[in-house]
Amino acid sequence: MIDTNHLYIDIAKTNYGGDDLVGFYGFFGNGRMLVTGGKKNDILNIVNYTNSLVNATWIGYYTTKGDKIKLEYFVPSEGGEYETMHGIIKKDTIIFMETIRGGASLFSKEVRSDTLIKSPYFLR
Repeated sequence: MIDTNHLYIDIAKTNYGGDDLVGFYGFFGNGRMLVTGGKKNDILNIVNYTNSLVNATWIGYYTTKGDKIKLEYFVPSEGGEYETMHGIIKKDTIIFMETIRGGASLFSKEVRSDTLIKSPYFLR
């Protein structure tokens, strides 16, 4: 269900210092993955340079089971942390979910946190 030939683009609107940012996820057939991104007006450089495991911003692993996906990658900033996400694959879209917990864990609710769509850009 995951296309291992194309990058997926994060459709969230993100702005930093007046620049629109874009994020890409790439999934390899062996369970490895990459996350990369940068300024939207530099999209061709991002796609051409950082779209491999050698030059990606972050690398990690993913697993799928039916239409479910789980991924984990290391973010080496501020001492570093592992980012873990889970979601649902629907055709050319991946919808990641986040669990929000209420006070004293009296309730919890799953909400959409990120949405990726398959891009026209090829994964290397």
